[in-house]
Amino acid sequence: MKTVGASWSRRIFNAFHESFLVIEGKRMRSIDLYYQHRIDTRVPIEITMGEMKKLTGGRRKDKIPSASTIRRAHAVHLITAVQLEWSLWSRDVEDEIVPTCRELGIGIVAYSPLGRGFLSLGPKMAENLAEGDFRQNLPRFLPENLENSKMLYERVSAIAVKKGCTPSQLALAWVHHQGKDVVRIPGTTKIENLQQNIGALSVKLTPQDMVELESSLGNFLSFPTPKS
Repeated sequence: MKTVGASWSRRIFNAFHESFLVIEGKRMRSIDLYYQHRIDTRVPIEITMGEMKKLTGGRRKDKIPSASTIRRAHAVHLITAVQLEWSLWSRDVEDEIVPTCRELGIGIVAYSPLGRGFLSLGPKMAENLAEGDFRQNLPRFLPENLENSKMLYERVSAIAVKKGCTPSQLALAWVHHQGKDVVRIPGTTKIENLQQNIGALSVKLTPQDMVELESSLGNFLSFPTPKS
């Protein structure tokens, strides 16, 4: 374990140092949020958190995410943010992870709030995925599940029409209304999509709207296991 710990310590320090050199070149003097994006199951989370704690000098909160080991990591050093997938299409984090974060006062960074892009463009996006796109292997995008996904998108679109917004704006607004401790990070490569995403801030959802949206999608949030 000492060998693993020493090797892991060097890897973490080197990664942090390289990151700092990059931002220093951009005239930035500090790293505000430093993530462990993937957990190496060969290394106890306590060792990782201990090394991350050293980078802060123990003077301020550590800012790295974890998943199933949030409590263990938080016990070693305070975590400021956990990044997780959260959208109308991915709500399994609401069972345990979100409540745990809120109990411990940890902020939530929601990635893929547009359901990997599907809640923005619908079925045509799934049908036009480029060769080699990893989403082709996700259950929700498989041909046998596409009809189920299409009905979900139609429900979202119908409610969006009533709210006077686009489906993507409605999906982003839903995540935004989850609480002040949630930050959405939708990805985009086009200015027009960025502007549309910003427009989601103007979409106001009442508690009744939230109930209607969630209940209307309830039957479409699971995908059957592909046949072998």
